[in-house]
Amino acid sequence: LSLRRHTMRLVLALVLPVLLVVSTTAFSRNFPVNHGMTSRRGSARRSGEVVEFEMEGPSGDEVKDLMYVMGLNMAEQLPKDLKQLVSAEELEMVMEGLVDSMLGRAEDPMGQLRANGEKLNMLIQQRAQQVLEVAAKAGLEYLEEAAQEEGATKTKGGVVMIPMEKGVGQYPTAASTVQVHYKGMLVDGTVFDSSYSRGEPTTFPLNQVIKGWQEGLQEMQEGSKCKLVIPSDLGYGAQGAPQAGIPGGATLVFEVELIKVLSGGVGGLVL
Repeated sequence: LSLRRHTMRLVLALVLPVLLVVSTTAFSRNFPVNHGMTSRRGSARRSGEVVEFEMEGPSGDEVKDLMYVMGLNMAEQLPKDLKQLVSAEELEMVMEGLVDSMLGRAEDPMGQLRANGEKLNMLIQQRAQQVLEVAAKAGLEYLEEAAQEEGATKTKGGVVMIPMEKGVGQYPTAASTVQVHYKGMLVDGTVFDSSYSRGEPTTFPLNQVIKGWQEGLQEMQEGSKCKLVIPSDLGYGAQGAPQAGIPGGATLVFEVELIKVLSGGVGGLVL
């Protein structure tokens, strides 16, 4: 069921991309306010279905750059794992359909969607399943290799823990709030999240994060640093977290530094 829900979301992203990005609300939410710019008013006239603007403002190469940024914004609205399901050559066809639809050149676009939607759905589901199987196989191999590293241990749920730095402070419990620095990666080394890159540690209740973190951090002492290799079922499962760049079925690798147990800690030498 979760895989079907995930693939349906990808289908909608493919066949109706323009719906995600055309509202002014989306742009005002995603673009910061530029307090250095003054607003300019102008007029607009229609040429067929395309509005041609006649107003003061950026021109030439600057407009081209801004239109490129608009494309970047549109891409950010789509699931990040979409690129795993569509080749570069196929993406050109996707863009052709998008442009034709927006310029009114497509012949009966809704009719084409109705006629081909089921086939498109099947294609995306097949490819998503293939991606899931490849990710699961790679993750299993990585887990097996990690378990053989020196000092590696495994939790009851299957999280492989590889110590990096020893700590002597408290152990958190499931009810603890902790402060950590961390870097999250896929098994190929792709970094999808990092508190280090943000320049400050993160604080959260342990019972509000993925199960792999809950299991792993309860085995760590305050002041320690550890590599956690988390199987998919203790991470984001078959559905993944597309907007975070985590595909379905992915095994996750975290380097976690437990800075402070802020509440509910047990044992150890309190620092």
